[in-house]
Amino acid sequence: MKLVVIGVDGASWNILEKIKGLEVLSKKSLEKTSAWAILESTSPPWSIPAWNSLFSGLTPKSMKLYSFLKLEDNTFKPITYKLDDIVYVWDILSVYDKKTLAVNIPCIYTAKPVKGAIIAGFIANRLNLAYPKWVNKVLETTGYIVDIIDSKPITDEEYFEVNVKSAEKRTALFLELARKLKQIDLGIIVFTETDRMQHRFLKTRWSIIEKYYEVLDKLVAKIIDNLDDEAYKIIVSDHGFQKPVKAFNVNQYLALNNLLAVEGVNIRYRVKLLVDHLVSNNYIPLTIARKIAYKTGLARRLRKHGLEDHENNKTRILGAYMPSEEGGVFIVGVNEAYKKLVSEKALRKLNNVNGILAYSIEDDSLGPSILIESETYSFSNKIGLPLWHKTIRATHSKYGVFAILGRHVENRHLGKVKITDITPTILYALNLPIPSYMEGQVIIKAFTRQVKPKKMDISYAKMKIKVNLTRKKIKENIEE
Repeated sequence: MKLVVIGVDGASWNILEKIKGLEVLSKKSLEKTSAWAILESTSPPWSIPAWNSLFSGLTPKSMKLYSFLKLEDNTFKPITYKLDDIVYVWDILSVYDKKTLAVNIPCIYTAKPVKGAIIAGFIANRLNLAYPKWVNKVLETTGYIVDIIDSKPITDEEYFEVNVKSAEKRTALFLELARKLKQIDLGIIVFTETDRMQHRFLKTRWSIIEKYYEVLDKLVAKIIDNLDDEAYKIIVSDHGFQKPVKAFNVNQYLALNNLLAVEGVNIRYRVKLLVDHLVSNNYIPLTIARKIAYKTGLARRLRKHGLEDHENNKTRILGAYMPSEEGGVFIVGVNEAYKKLVSEKALRKLNNVNGILAYSIEDDSLGPSILIESETYSFSNKIGLPLWHKTIRATHSKYGVFAILGRHVENRHLGKVKITDITPTILYALNLPIPSYMEGQVIIKAFTRQVKPKKMDISYAKMKIKVNLTRKKIKENIEE
């Protein structure tokens, strides 16, 4: 394997430097052995579009991808159709007849033909999880865990155990497939378990975070020990993590400013919402509730209630509305003549809130009209809850980690790098040309041999044609 990318979802330098006992993932160790940097993620800093940018070299604006959701006919739907229409680094390697092994790719919906093997992640269509098809049989026989959402653990102990088991199986699968495929040019493995663990425990149980990272550190070391000394190793996250001071209820704020109206929210729903909020944001009652649910078998998880899909609660949403905590504000139920007016007013109001940055998106009719982010607060979207309220859930931040190790790497601090720089740097390290449409730059200061990058003058549209033809050829050859 010439280069391996180890993705640690949500890893931050401020977390790694506090954890004692780490070897590979220790900040002090990486400072001494790698070219390392603070990674600037996308806006917004969420897994979609962050991983897409990281593996394509494109910004969310170019991909027209800002959110997990799209608004179509006043209904929120997953934005899966866009995820598979992007040219990723493994597609480019296939064009050059180079082999990739990619395990747990969080930013694709369907595993498309690739030279080598690819396994999609949590958002994937479970019927098209892996390519080639024989890999699906390996997943079944090994008890591979796609994501923790498939296991639905309840108690803290069960949650920790499932995440550890998931990471261990992911590592074992990566190493097994590496032995089967042989002569791999690019290896990719993404550990999304860190994101799940940090959301749940970063503010409440630091000891569990430490314990999990100790396990992950050993797994990463195992992967590196199986690599050739000449191989490049990249450790990277899609974003960072933070402990928000409190939660800002975006929809409540928009409603108070007459920019959102929600009809049909009954008393029963409001009572359930309030009870859910009081329990889920107080650690001791939440822990007791989880243990009761686990022991009695009454429920596999605590139910969450959302306006847009709450059963027996017919609602109508009009105006500026945020359907999830990721920070995308959509204009719902408003005709085109008033859509821009509502969006402009909402943008001004949101920018009046200290600690909140809001900006407009004007190039995607199905996506959000406004994006908001904050390095101080998390976001809530439940109308009926207080405007500002307590939260025990940690959230994403814009700054993650990047480190590259290898015999031809300069040991130095690189300052800041952008998430779009990762794919051009991978291509450079593999001695492949960088397509001219890519918006990221090669992190050339990371290397001892700073040779001028090769460029390929090609449009994104033409690269898509090349990729589609290559996929077709790969599929035909395998089926023969």
